[in-house]
Amino acid sequence: MTHLGTIELAWPVNALSPNARPHWSDLAKAKKFARMDAWLLCRAAKIPAQRADASLHLRFTFHPKVKRARDLDNLLASMKAAIDGIRDALGVDDSRFSFAMCMGPVVRGGKVVVDIIAMKRADETRRVPPPDHPVLGYPG
Repeated sequence: MTHLGTIELAWPVNALSPNARPHWSDLAKAKKFARMDAWLLCRAAKIPAQRADASLHLRFTFHPKVKRARDLDNLLASMKAAIDGIRDALGVDDSRFSFAMCMGPVVRGGKVVVDIIAMKRADETRRVPPPDHPVLGYPG
């Protein structure tokens, strides 16, 4: 695993929540802004472009504006446009991403810290069978 960089995104606007029902044009503007913001922050952080088949792990730390119970899966869904911006900046298919999420302390204005980590490719990893593997004749 190689840590490629960290970006700090603004707290997602309410229109990006899967529970919100904004007008389609308001939603389109919010998505465009979130995607472009993530793209620009990746470029400004000088996070290098990756191979198209690279596997990346994105670790989200959500720092809310106020102390209130949050639903992590809705927060991740709110970040979809930002994830697309990260994908655009790095040149990696977002089906190759894995995610981890946690809540951080309350911060004025709120923010989302995204750590971008390159995972080792499967063909570069030496696979060792478990000691009780029946096909290889290990004692079981």
